Amino acid sequence: MKYVFAASLVLVALVTVFHAEKLIPVPRAIGSVMNSAVAKHMPFGIQTAYAESCISELGRDQDGIRYAVSDATVRLREMNRRIASLRAARDESAARIKALVECPHDASEEALGKEVARHDDLQWKLTHAQDTRDRLSTTVESLESAEGTVSRKLTELNDRLDIVHLDHEQNNARELAAELTDSTYPGKRNSASHCADVIEHMEHKERVREEIHRRFAPEPIGSPPALKVDPWERAKAIADGDC
Repeated sequence: MKYVFAASLVLVALVTVFHAEKLIPVPRAIGSVMNSAVAKHMPFGIQTAYAESCISELGRDQDGIRYAVSDATVRLREMNRRIASLRAARDESAARIKALVECPHDASEEALGKEVARHDDLQWKLTHAQDTRDRLSTTVESLESAEGTVSRKLTELNDRLDIVHLDHEQNNARELAAELTDSTYPGKRNSASHCADVIEHMEHKERVREEIHRRFAPEPIGSPPALKVDPWERAKAIADGDC
């Protein structure tokens, strides 16, 4: 089993190293396992790419909510226009019924029955439309609230990702400075000491070569032999100004 898991890690690493931009969020349960068992072994850049993909997924969810808000808002406006039209038609029907009632000799019972039926049908449609409009209005409010929550969360996550990226860069700089200046820095042999040892070895070799040349290099061929000078005679010449 452990070999299968190790192979899976290698496969994930290869995919993410060469195609980190194609990372997609995984289900929450699997993501929790990855975060605890795998993420700590992944380079910071790959973890950043994965976090960005999670935020992008949340952004797509936000786009869906925004579309739903806009769609429900348009439907609400259309419903309001329908309600206004139904209310106007109902009021006109009520006015005709009133006129018929006030002048019963000008209308038949059949005509009155049809108008009453039309009025009651319009009233039912109006009541139903108003109920639908109220439910739709509540839905719009809920969707707007959800969109606002997601928007704030996206802003927070993006800010946190930017901050952790800056913290990472700052800590990298601090570690590099510590490696270059602090010989007691924990961990592996620090880079500055290693570079200094290499340069010191090179310097030593060059000094040895210089010493060998100074001590044992042959005299140039054809050079005149050095004349021996009596220091007292030379000193007298200098004193007398016969340099």
